[in-house]
Amino acid sequence: MNQDEKTLQPPTEFPVGMPRLVVLFFLLFAVLIGGVTTWFFQGGMYTSGVVMLIMFIPLLLISHYVLYVVPGRARIMAGTDGVLAMADPFVHKAMLAQEVKQAFLSDLKRDQNIALVEKRSGMSFGLYRAGQYLLPTGATAMVLTRQHRVLCLYDGDMYLIVGPADLDGLVAKVEEVLGRPIAQVG
Repeated sequence: MNQDEKTLQPPTEFPVGMPRLVVLFFLLFAVLIGGVTTWFFQGGMYTSGVVMLIMFIPLLLISHYVLYVVPGRARIMAGTDGVLAMADPFVHKAMLAQEVKQAFLSDLKRDQNIALVEKRSGMSFGLYRAGQYLLPTGATAMVLTRQHRVLCLYDGDMYLIVGPADLDGLVAKVEEVLGRPIAQVG
């Protein structure tokens, strides 16, 4: 390979799945429903058992898809050009490194400037947030997080607020891409 050729580095991926506690509660709910259904059948209440099966099997399947499969696909990718947050169908936001005017770490519970006031579109369950939100300042933010501690990027038009499981790894990668340290606010 000659020195003029550049090798492309793949972007680093940071998954933003549903927090384990939410998945655990979902599994406990499924076990509880299974136990109640079994109790109905063993007690001779076959109609009630059938009703439980008819009602809760589709509900459990839909809940599994919404709470586990869809968030399991959510990703934040940081590459040499910038950051991309994807959580279909709610979030798809790319922010190029040269567009980033502000980059800071904050806490959604303590920093009143980035508190999520109103959800315009998206999904929220427990600490998981994916979608478009309105901030107290009137600015719009694309949010993809599973925790209160977040990285905020601002391009002069919109905020990108992200909080993957490995936030420290994302911060280190974004500092490398931006070529400057990220401030701690709030």
